Amino acid sequence: MRALFKVEKRRLFLAILTLVFTQHLPAQSTGEISGRVANRETGEGLAGAHVQIVGTFAGDVCDRNGRFTLSGLKPAVYRLKISFMGFAAKEIRVDLRTVRKVNEKIFLQAAPILLDQVIVTGSRQPEDLSAAVASVSVLNAREMEARNSFRLDDALLAVPGINLAGDNINIRGGSGYNRLGGSRILVLLDDVPVLTSDLGNMNWNVVPVTAVDHVEVLKGAASSLYGSGALSGVINIITKNPNSHPDFQFRQNAGIFDRPSVPRWKWTDRTLYFHRTDFGYSDRFGPLGVRFDLAHQFSTGDREMGRFNRWFLTGKSKLVLPDRSNLTL
Repeated sequence: MRALFKVEKRRLFLAILTLVFTQHLPAQSTGEISGRVANRETGEGLAGAHVQIVGTFAGDVCDRNGRFTLSGLKPAVYRLKISFMGFAAKEIRVDLRTVRKVNEKIFLQAAPILLDQVIVTGSRQPEDLSAAVASVSVLNAREMEARNSFRLDDALLAVPGINLAGDNINIRGGSGYNRLGGSRILVLLDDVPVLTSDLGNMNWNVVPVTAVDHVEVLKGAASSLYGSGALSGVINIITKNPNSHPDFQFRQNAGIFDRPSVPRWKWTDRTLYFHRTDFGYSDRFGPLGVRFDLAHQFSTGDREMGRFNRWFLTGKSKLVLPDRSNLTL
């Protein structure tokens, strides 16, 4: 009985000792990261933005004011990834080793989202480029600017399957222009045929490169949709729509002609040169949007009697009607 009492007394002493030491142990502190995610341009909070700790599943979704809170974090260095639809994702570094609470102000930059290109040339109705049955290539304005082409036909050389012989254009080896039978490739400007009525060819100087939004190239016969003029394909030039705010564009190209490689071809001692200037202006006045493009071309010509001085003026207007339809001229 005495031995049992000693055992129970020892257990009680150990339990009390454990309780005392447990109460004196310092509790491990936890940290908190909070902040606000906003649009860099407007300062407006981004409701629904995702804030995630990189390498973990921990995170938070911003409230309607763009605020978030991450609590219960151990002292450490964290990397946060902030993302939101239509904005460029961003990563920041937060150190919780010396402080318990950190408040961050995070700004995201708006970024364009690349969606499926919508075309109208393949079936004469809007459809996604990836769903088109016919072979269609699209050349957008950014690619044309990167090539810095003097004329639109030069920019079209970036499209696979297109080659040029002078001003004659060919798709997949089909004869693009025949002086006796006219063109076997139909060229459209905003779905309207623009081949000349006398020879059936295309004047590539008429459309400034700065006025083009994109070009759709249908490769192969399309006579069932466009008639006999589209035996070898269709090139549809889609111009830019008027902007909702004032926009001015300026472009200048210039160059000189090299001296002929054959001495007897030399006909002058003057320096032969050329230049082209493009102006573009777009704006909206209530429901009416307008765009004007003015181009000036001058060249001394590389051969005798080749001098020219040309001016081109193109315009486009778009009127939004009360029923949300529009009238374009």
